[in-house]
Amino acid sequence: MIKPIDEAKKALQGIGLSVQDFTDKSGKMKSISDIFEMLNSHTKDMTKTQKGVLFNTLFGTTG
Repeated sequence: MIKPIDEAKKALQGIGLSVQDFTDKSGKMKSISDIFEMLNSHTKDMTKTQKGVLFNTLFGTTG
């Protein structure tokens, strides 16, 4: 999430987020619970399949 590939950046943009949304004002990564809360709120209207594709793009198949 800190240095995502271009596909992941585009996927985040597609749900209205950017890499900067996952860091605090000092540049440190936010907590995993804060990150997933953000992701859940931005994907609440997506189907399971759409979410699966998004999370695969962001985290990979083994992430």
